[in-house]
Amino acid sequence: MPGRGDTRGADRAGRDLRPPRARGLRRCRAGTEALRAAAAGLGLIVVDRRTRRARAGRWPSSEQKRPQRVFQDRAPAPEAQPAPAAEPEPAPIPQRVAPENKIVTMPVRSGQTVIADKGDLTVVGPVSSGAELFAAGNIHVYGRMRGRAFAGIDGDENARIFCQSLDAELLAIAGLYRTSDSLGADVRHKMVQIYLEDERLIVAPFG
Repeated sequence: MPGRGDTRGADRAGRDLRPPRARGLRRCRAGTEALRAAAAGLGLIVVDRRTRRARAGRWPSSEQKRPQRVFQDRAPAPEAQPAPAAEPEPAPIPQRVAPENKIVTMPVRSGQTVIADKGDLTVVGPVSSGAELFAAGNIHVYGRMRGRAFAGIDGDENARIFCQSLDAELLAIAGLYRTSDSLGADVRHKMVQIYLEDERLIVAPFG
């Protein structure tokens, strides 16, 4: 107990407000009723299990104070889809080149050469001996044919030669030829067509 002149830790009624340890008091746990009465007589604070449980329920533990973190399941990231394979570009369509046909409307003299390297050759008039006609396609002669005619010079075996009056020195289609010596009287000075058949040069009259 504090002295009369010492007022620290005392209220107006003179009660000692200091904690039990400062007053030389000790806590003891409650036991039997006799021990509780003895502790109360000595000025000890009785702490029983019910008081401890009440205090434990009043003051939350550090784990209870700590806010609970809630983890939300995240949606799985969408799988990367493979890029679609590039479609192959269509093959370019080859453009068909129109044949460049040639037409000659005057007689072809001896020593002259007429060439139609990208199409048919048409001569409206006579072709003299010693003149030469060359064509990638067909050859048409509307007159007396006495010179040389070479059709299908690029290997076209479907090319033909048409003559209004045949008296040629040489006839050739795709490299196969016949000379005037092999022409019979049945086709001379006749309107004929010359073509390939079974790798032979055929001279056939019209009509």
